Amino acid sequence: MPLDDACHWPDRLALRAGPDLLRIQGVKLFADGGYSAKMAATGQAYLGEGGHRGAIALTESQLSAALEATRDAGLQLAVHGNGDRAQEWVCGVIERAGGAPGGALRTRVR
Repeated sequence: MPLDDACHWPDRLALRAGPDLLRIQGVKLFADGGYSAKMAATGQAYLGEGGHRGAIALTESQLSAALEATRDAGLQLAVHGNGDRAQEWVCGVIERAGGAPGGALRTRVR
């Protein structure tokens, strides 16, 4: 679902269960892929892959916009960052954007 739709999910998604049974807490983005597909963004090249180190799937402006949009919507941002290069990149973007929200809205990088 597009980020704007996810941040405004109550306008776009009707839940049958009440908030005591189900809640939407955050939005997840993928900064890179997985190791099995050799798409995790790593600092070291994959063996036998001609220097391939995976790929970052977002732009800095996309991640910065997601930080702002989820914070404004009261949602937690969770970012999939498998490879070490992706994790460092995500942390750098968060730092350049002024840091991540604290408390329940703290940004997760996993």
